Amino acid sequence: EKDGSTAAKTVTDQVVFTRTVTINVIAAQQGSQAANAIAYSDWQAVNNDNKFDAKTSPVIPGYIADRLVVEEVAGMDETSEDDIQQVVYRQLGSWVPSVPQVPGVKTPGEVTYPNDPDDPTKTADPNSPGYPVIPYVPGFTPQGPDGTPLQPVDPKNPSKGYLPPAVPGDPTTDTTIVYKVDRQHAKVNFIDQNTKQVLHVEQLSGDSYSKSTYTTAD
Repeated sequence: EKDGSTAAKTVTDQVVFTRTVTINVIAAQQGSQAANAIAYSDWQAVNNDNKFDAKTSPVIPGYIADRLVVEEVAGMDETSEDDIQQVVYRQLGSWVPSVPQVPGVKTPGEVTYPNDPDDPTKTADPNSPGYPVIPYVPGFTPQGPDGTPLQPVDPKNPSKGYLPPAVPGDPTTDTTIVYKVDRQHAKVNFIDQNTKQVLHVEQLSGDSYSKSTYTTAD
């Protein structure tokens, strides 16, 4: 992770080189030829494997990686040093609801941007199954960062939630979802109790959860 802690299990690979040593016992016993008594073969990679294989970074929910693959390291020999590679994961941002403080109305929790299930460097396709929605709050309509009202998943039933705005270019930053109070409308019909004829219609409107000051008293 960006803070230096380990985000996933460390993956290791190794390349092993061997060589043979041949000792001429007779030459070793003859002091004048002792220098020729020991012969070394060339170093050889076991199973002719002289490379570190490429490694694919895992998908970690809630985090995004800085690279998909750690490339292979080929052509190694007995003098090659250790090759240490790091993949940095950063925490994904969220859609963060912001609802006006109204008694009895709870602000929904944050909705983390979803991971692409196959690529740890990307967020999910908005058209993919199970893509998250922005929660419904009765009496309010959520807006995207540009102030445009979000579209309900089901226009006939907004309680199913709303389609979220696009994930920002930097997916580690949050997106604030402002909930704007809905305007409510009502009408008062004045009816003649004898003829049942509508004498007058009073149109009323006001914000959700606000108290109306309208009264029919003279």
